[in-house]
Amino acid sequence: MLNLRTIVTPFFANHLSRQMRELYVSTAILDLGASMVAIFEPIYLWTIGFPLHHIILFYLGALIAYFFLVPLGGKFARTHGYEHSLSLSTPFLVLYLLSLYAIPRHPIFIVAAIISIACFRMFYWPAHRALISRYTEDAESGRSLSGLSAFSILANILGPIVGGALLTFFGFPVLFTVASLIMLASVVPLLMTPEVFEPHDLSYRDAFRRLLRPEFRRTIVAHWGYGEEFVEQIIWPIFVLLVIGSFFGVGAVMTVAAVMMLIATIVVGRITDEHHRHGVLRTGTLVLALSYFARLLATSPLGVLIVQSLYRVSRVTVALPFVTLDSKRAREYSVMKSVVLYEMSIVMGKIGFALVSLAIVALAPMEWWPFFLLAAAVSVFYALR
Repeated sequence: MLNLRTIVTPFFANHLSRQMRELYVSTAILDLGASMVAIFEPIYLWTIGFPLHHIILFYLGALIAYFFLVPLGGKFARTHGYEHSLSLSTPFLVLYLLSLYAIPRHPIFIVAAIISIACFRMFYWPAHRALISRYTEDAESGRSLSGLSAFSILANILGPIVGGALLTFFGFPVLFTVASLIMLASVVPLLMTPEVFEPHDLSYRDAFRRLLRPEFRRTIVAHWGYGEEFVEQIIWPIFVLLVIGSFFGVGAVMTVAAVMMLIATIVVGRITDEHHRHGVLRTGTLVLALSYFARLLATSPLGVLIVQSLYRVSRVTVALPFVTLDSKRAREYSVMKSVVLYEMSIVMGKIGFALVSLAIVALAPMEWWPFFLLAAAVSVFYALR
């Protein structure tokens, strides 16, 4: 007789720290709220009259602001604690949604939204990545990350379709309000137990100097692969809306694709721990690039669903070994210095992609295929890790 626990246990980490357990719960709650609105953010800007190049400029401004704030976020987390930094980030995400909604009332809220999302990222991502790097065991890092991703994806399964339904029946005000309340609740697990840490300083200037050091060059270029996310997060949602034609349909497609991603996440996490991580990463990179080529054929709701599912599966096949390798290198060098380097490198890749996107809009307005081909090319950088 088969023992279900015996079958399931090898796919998950068995020695999770308290910090990682709290992060699991907090991330699941935050991602539930965030996934309700994330796919609809660029769509919202589109519906209130922003042309595509203005949407790109909006997110480009947020990326540039975050680039210069990353070292400050690392400095705060290293001085005051990872969980304190994560807790402080959430109110800025709520302020971002409020600013988005207020944009039609006055252009000043465009600046407020850019500053708010940059501050959220400043307090959230360096602390989030550093906590993972610090508190995962190398032998189980793939499964630890897959477990975290699985919790996140469970939220992403529910979030988009609920967000689409709220948007369809009640509009953006209710969607933004419900999402904000859920995201604020994500702070609670982080405050359940006091955080124990030893404060350390971090040089702002040295963070920029590390970007010029030859020994980090390959690492920096590999993180430029994240530039492809600019299409997935900003360009693709608008394209999907134009193909499907309804908010609920957009949310439903993202929900079904998230189910496929959940299955892949659990399997890839174990493979990452038991096999050559670089091999898994390169295989995932190839499929990821092909998923962008496939978008050229996505001209129907079914086509969008198939392509989105392929992307989600390939993306997790890239992300788990990539972040696992990042975490291992960070523990060997310096966790927060490495995390700041990684984040700044990622933002550099996205800024470059946004600038090229502006050129695409100028030379080929309302053509979507150049974005997909560029994303396919950029994603190859992941394989350099």
